[in-house]
Amino acid sequence: MTDDTSTPATRYTDALCFAAERHRFQLRKGSAIPYITHPVAVAELLMQRGFGGDIIVAALLHDVVEDCDVTLDELDTRFGAGVAELVGLVSERKRDDDGSALPWELRKHEQLAHVRGGSPLAVALKWADALHNAQSIRRGLEQIGADVWTRFKVGRTAQVWWYLSVCDVVREAGRGDLAGELEQEVAAIIWQTSGHEAGHMSPIVPAGGGGDGFARRYADALQFAAEQHAMQVRKGSAIPYITHPVAVAELLMQRGFGGDIIIAALLHDVVEDCAVTLDALSARFGAGVAELVGVVTEQEPDDVRSERPWQDRKRDRLASIRAGGPTAVALKWADAMHNAQATLRDSEQHGSMVWTRFQVGRTSKIWWYLSIADIVRDAGRPDLAGELEQEVGAIVWQGSRHGAPHEPQR
Repeated sequence: MTDDTSTPATRYTDALCFAAERHRFQLRKGSAIPYITHPVAVAELLMQRGFGGDIIVAALLHDVVEDCDVTLDELDTRFGAGVAELVGLVSERKRDDDGSALPWELRKHEQLAHVRGGSPLAVALKWADALHNAQSIRRGLEQIGADVWTRFKVGRTAQVWWYLSVCDVVREAGRGDLAGELEQEVAAIIWQTSGHEAGHMSPIVPAGGGGDGFARRYADALQFAAEQHAMQVRKGSAIPYITHPVAVAELLMQRGFGGDIIIAALLHDVVEDCAVTLDALSARFGAGVAELVGVVTEQEPDDVRSERPWQDRKRDRLASIRAGGPTAVALKWADAMHNAQATLRDSEQHGSMVWTRFQVGRTSKIWWYLSIADIVRDAGRPDLAGELEQEVGAIVWQGSRHGAPHEPQR
């Protein structure tokens, strides 16, 4: 129990013994490592960066309410109101009032809101918790490879989204230095993942022919796309938009693709962004091209699209791409790859201002790119997935240097 005569050392020891007793039968996920090593490491991370007092005690105790039979009232009585408040802010509500398990994503959004609405100390505590967990994942990747993700209820992409969301809250709270540390760890995780299961595989070359016939088809599609995109430029720049579909087609050709997928690459945005229908594409360029463009296109009218949440639309698109087969997956990979390359170059030149060009911020864009990488790997192309993941890792690394802004608040 706290009193005026307690020293930092005695408070630390009391909290450590209490936590060790409560976590005594628990292990770190997928290992034989005692769980108590985690809160100890979280407290140490904070002490190394100059924190002291209640936050260190709360670090040792931060999981006892969430994972053990301990209440916040008990913590308040024994360790003080400040400690109990911090632990409460970083503890997840795993079940609703009826006792039903809450979805992982809902729990995480709720926790982000609590931390964001709490004190700077709560933000720092959540940062240290996330940093140690990220460090543990990176070490696991180094030791056992991609199998480390089997330890978690959700996979790599969702975990990366979570850590970058914590980064957003930390940077918003004025601690870009701490956010940068976590972002660098996340970048290392992405790079580590891209290095596993990699290897060259034969390209998928769909029907559509080659030679002079293909050259004429390419020229026709290029001219058509250039005319449709004539008045458009790339976001936040004076670069003609047509450079994007040309680059997408080139990425695919460089990796051995040919035929309909190249024509579809040149045309992949004309339905979504111009006054062109899939029927018109089918009549002029063939049903195979129109089908591919349809799979990668958000086909809702603008008034409907603007009312639907961005992430809901993207989840629908992911499902469509996954169901569209390996050729559609490759086309979406090339689209995402060029966009990621452009974002990285712009980040190198303009820093965090690059994110003001987009409807959503850095964290959501990273989630989108990694979700595509997941589909690409599931489709049997870990080589292509690894390329995209390397690019995404570099984007996160750049963000750690420049101070990438958090998600737009609506």
